[in-house]
Amino acid sequence: MTTETSTTTQITDSAEHAITRADKQRKQLAESMTADSFHLDTYSLQPVLRAQANALPWRHVRARINTGLTPIEALRDVRAEQTRRLLGTSESQSTDALVNETERMEREAARNFLRDTERLAA
Repeated sequence: MTTETSTTTQITDSAEHAITRADKQRKQLAESMTADSFHLDTYSLQPVLRAQANALPWRHVRARINTGLTPIEALRDVRAEQTRRLLGTSESQSTDALVNETERMEREAARNFLRDTERLAA
């Protein structure tokens, strides 16, 4: 297996893993909400929001792959996009605490994505 093939496999596997984890969290929340004793609050939403934030850059990678880019090209494009986004935005200042927390999670997920994929984009 060549290095490029190995990298391609790691990229596609990482994308599918993150997206599957987010989908599973969302499904678990939906199932939990059917219980009579379920109470919806920010604590029950937090795992879903975090998983969705972590999956978002990988969804972008997968979308670019679907347009014909190679996984490595797609990853590089999304890394550049995430870098621009992090450098061009500041802390959320909404009056809605949930919006602020969601945006914070997305920034954290973008930083983690950049850190975790640095070796794959080289």
